[in-house]
Amino acid sequence: GCKKAQLLFTCPAGSVAEEYAKSHKIKIAGAQKDSNDPAATFSYTVSKNKTVKISAYIARESKVTIPGTIEGCPVVAFNKDVFKNNKKITSVIWPASIPVIPKEIFFGCTALKEIIIPNTVTEIGESAFAYLEHLKDITIPDSVTHIKEKAFNYCTRLESVSLGSSVRKLEDGVFEECKSLDDSFQSPPSSLKLSAQFFH
Repeated sequence: GCKKAQLLFTCPAGSVAEEYAKSHKIKIAGAQKDSNDPAATFSYTVSKNKTVKISAYIARESKVTIPGTIEGCPVVAFNKDVFKNNKKITSVIWPASIPVIPKEIFFGCTALKEIIIPNTVTEIGESAFAYLEHLKDITIPDSVTHIKEKAFNYCTRLESVSLGSSVRKLEDGVFEECKSLDDSFQSPPSSLKLSAQFFH
């Protein structure tokens, strides 16, 4: 008698193909990671008007490059818990095509110590980088005009801040409880509207 042939498939880890295979009990030879495939890194949805919302970070890599487009469609939104309280991420590169860093997106990412913000970002949201215990320095580019309240609060090891020349408004508690900040903090421009609760 002839032995039955067994077909094995491979697909990116975390991809729609992998989920389909699991739900239909199709055997796969092991999900293959492809660092260039967003499906192996993020869960996301594409809307009818061809825009993308990233709903979850599903990879295990510590260094994250957030894409500006997925499947040829622009990334315009994030689930509020995409990265929040992730304890493994150490480095993040923000995409040049997304001008606003959303509220609390990296809140509580205690291992995060490197943040690359491109010179196209105009606003940093409330508590976007709060409670980053290992962040020691941050460069805020000239494109940023507005930093919302508590954006960097409780970054207790933050020692150096390079503030872009275009920042015009810092809301309450932007650097609240950043106890390591001292003379290395660059003085903000004279035109800046500085909250009385800037540090405390």
